[in-house]
Amino acid sequence: MADLSHLKPQPLWNHFSDLCQIPRPSKHEEQVLKYLEDKCTSLGLENFRDEIGNLIVRKKASPGQEQRKKVVLQSHVDMVPQKNSDKSHDFINDPITTIIEGDWLKADGTTLGADNGMGVASTLAVLAADHIQHGPLEALFTIDEETGMTGAQGLRPDVLKGEVLINLDSEDNGQIFIGCAGGVDVVLTGEYSPQPPPADFSFFEISVTGLKGGHSGVDIHLNRANSARLLHQILIELEKLTPIYIGSLQEGTLRNAIPREAFAKIALNPKPLARIQSKIMDLQNKFTNEFKDIESNIQIQIKELSEAFMVAPLQWSSLLHRLIVDTPNGVSSLHPDFPGVVETSSNLGVIHMQNGKIQCVSLVRSSSESGKKSLAERICHLYSKSDFKTALQEDYPGWNPNRQSVALKTVQEVHQKLFHKPGEIKVIHAGLECGILGSIYPHWDMISIGPTIRYPHSPDERVLIPSVQDFWKLLVGTLEAI
Repeated sequence: MADLSHLKPQPLWNHFSDLCQIPRPSKHEEQVLKYLEDKCTSLGLENFRDEIGNLIVRKKASPGQEQRKKVVLQSHVDMVPQKNSDKSHDFINDPITTIIEGDWLKADGTTLGADNGMGVASTLAVLAADHIQHGPLEALFTIDEETGMTGAQGLRPDVLKGEVLINLDSEDNGQIFIGCAGGVDVVLTGEYSPQPPPADFSFFEISVTGLKGGHSGVDIHLNRANSARLLHQILIELEKLTPIYIGSLQEGTLRNAIPREAFAKIALNPKPLARIQSKIMDLQNKFTNEFKDIESNIQIQIKELSEAFMVAPLQWSSLLHRLIVDTPNGVSSLHPDFPGVVETSSNLGVIHMQNGKIQCVSLVRSSSESGKKSLAERICHLYSKSDFKTALQEDYPGWNPNRQSVALKTVQEVHQKLFHKPGEIKVIHAGLECGILGSIYPHWDMISIGPTIRYPHSPDERVLIPSVQDFWKLLVGTLEAI
């Protein structure tokens, strides 16, 4: 565990260090909520949980500042639990082990939780500070952002009193975000009748590992390999050599993370095994060349298994492979008003097949409601050509940019004063809770800021240490100016 006590600003880093000791994957937030409640109670601050489980904290204005606008600081308490396959980390019970590498803080083979631990820690630092001259403050700590935004979705319109929302969940220092994408899950489900494979077939596992993965929104433009799509391309090629029966699939773990690993348990005729192994080597070389400037460690392996298992019908599996390979994945269109920003994309994030059932989940994101609907319907139309069932789930709105925002003007002026240049005005191709919150509190003036975080939702997640100090200065300056 890295010593963070020497990093600046010290109060923020101390709180983040505490958070790293508290397991807090999505839907397991009780420990971190209790920690936050105890902290706020010790500070004498009003705090309570709403009906869905979000924590709301209120801090009175600094003396003489009572008539200023009421500000809400918003962050989410959960984190994405991703780890490398060689790590035995238990996200329900184990703390995060931090490592300092130069100017970066990362974790040891797991996600770090800077998304959105930095937002939570900075909010705590503001609540505990007595030197910041601010108006009335509220802190909104939402639950379950990463797996459905149920905390934001369940917020009631009569709970908060604020007029300005500062979301602390963006990941580029020096940039001020005024819009984000909405999203919807396209879920494929199906059933099959498990059967034994031919008696002379042997059992194997094929794996695709070593990919970078990443956030399915902010990293989707990097065109990283999707382990699920690679695996099904492999299976299609191997079917040309021998019938391939599928026993189970485990590809990806979260719909909002680009899959890094994929595993298939299969049954096949062992007679052409040498040709199969040669084909796998050829495909590894092909993919390595195809992604040579993007992925540096693509690993495709096949190993024999001693334990027998039931499999899906051959024709059913062949159809599935082609559906997966044909499923739209990656960038669909770019934003017309913000050059270089993705407008619409999809990520085939999770495929799980076992014991007669399969589920595939693609997360479609778009800053355009019509673009989101169109791509989701396109995927559903593809799946409708089969016997699989489809459904749209977890639909949430985007956040439409408002360039006339008073809060934006204020934070720009503060940024210019502090750093002698304006902040970049941006929209983000990710699902900040601002879209949902703005639909519940339509009068809110909203902005989003944060330190520089790279590769969230993956074990490569890291935060740029010097950027945290700049982010803190901007946050404090903005609170003192609103």
